[in-house]
Amino acid sequence: MSDQPADDGAGVGRSVGPVGSEDRDVAGVYGDGRFGLITARQLNSPVIGLLPSGDKSYVTDTARIQALLSQPVTCLLGPGTFYCAGLFAAPGAVLAGQGKLATQIVWDHAVADGVLLAAAGSGASQYIGVRDIRLSQANPEPGGVAIQASNWQFSDISRVVIDRTATGAFPAVGVDYNSSVTHYNGLGDATIRCDGRGGIGVRYSGGAHSNFQSNCRILPSTTDPSQIGIYVNAYAMVIIKPDIENAAGIGIYLDVGATLNRPTVIVGEYLEANGADIYVAPGAAPPALGSSRYTIIKSHAESRTSQTALQADGSGYAQPGRSLATTVLRGRTYRVELHLIMDGRSTSSFALAFASPSGAAMSWSVQGLATAGNAAVGSLTVAAATSPAAQRNTGLTGVGAPTAAIVRGILACGATGGTFGLRWAQGIASSTPVTLYAGSSMTIEKVQ
Repeated sequence: MSDQPADDGAGVGRSVGPVGSEDRDVAGVYGDGRFGLITARQLNSPVIGLLPSGDKSYVTDTARIQALLSQPVTCLLGPGTFYCAGLFAAPGAVLAGQGKLATQIVWDHAVADGVLLAAAGSGASQYIGVRDIRLSQANPEPGGVAIQASNWQFSDISRVVIDRTATGAFPAVGVDYNSSVTHYNGLGDATIRCDGRGGIGVRYSGGAHSNFQSNCRILPSTTDPSQIGIYVNAYAMVIIKPDIENAAGIGIYLDVGATLNRPTVIVGEYLEANGADIYVAPGAAPPALGSSRYTIIKSHAESRTSQTALQADGSGYAQPGRSLATTVLRGRTYRVELHLIMDGRSTSSFALAFASPSGAAMSWSVQGLATAGNAAVGSLTVAAATSPAAQRNTGLTGVGAPTAAIVRGILACGATGGTFGLRWAQGIASSTPVTLYAGSSMTIEKVQ
């Protein structure tokens, strides 16, 4: 298997033929082999390498890179800085670097007509790739779009940094998915900065449905409240582990295109100290928080004797175990449901309330047996409360005769997050223990 002849452009190396079942040393992909071993398994075929020209006029590097991106090949950029105006990728073209700290493309949104990289055609363009590269905007005013991924399909952007040069400003939009044929694209392991009035880190709009994002850190301005980390005006979106912090504006904005029948799924989000972490516009569907509905099952039975002071569930465990408590986040609203199984002397009762972060509000009710002393003892009753700390009691039928209580409520956290959990004791002191059984459970669902 022979390599194709070297391209006659300055710094252009050889093309690597089809990848076989064995790794091959293609260190000579740049012509001189000084960049070490690159295994063929890591690269799409064919692969053509380029070194920086040294021309900072945005002319030479643009022409050389564009010549490769016009074909379904991998344009592998070596270490160093390239200066580019607008680039247009054909279906199947891949723009790859040697790593986010090794390969940089500098661009100016005024020189590049507002966009660094886009699809070559106006129709659907499939299998375009961008990876392992840093894209730095050089104009001192914010503006432009680093990657205009509209019309892309089945394409992948991974391990990129979108930022600025030392004297430049961040682009107005980092990555833009904005057309009715933009579907099935992945964006992952990226760091994206944006700036300027109405700046957006990543935008999904114009019918750009069914796209996927994973493990991206997106950083809008800390002072401009008009900016947005992720804008979603599309349905069937999946966003995993977004990290958006300290933005003056909105972390994730869901607009009316985010519909209820195929809602945006957000999993494992890290949203902290933003003007608003998640904003749902009127008419838009709240996100389905994929990791935000879970059930905790009490691991061990626990008893309280002659004790009417409420204590945290699990505080009496003789060994480590799972208690009915969890961590809730500031500014979030949760639906809470508990299924409690307990027994104890019928002349006593089961007393309960909740520990919650400072500033949290909770409206809740417990449905169970009426307590001793009630004229309707033995019948069902519902006791309601408007504070997590308010104590309510439910009745018991005797030792060895377990009964159940169902708790339902809405918890709204304030400016602080922290521990939320069940606290319980005997409603009336008794030397006969009240026991909360293993298998009792608490289900938490984040709804806002």
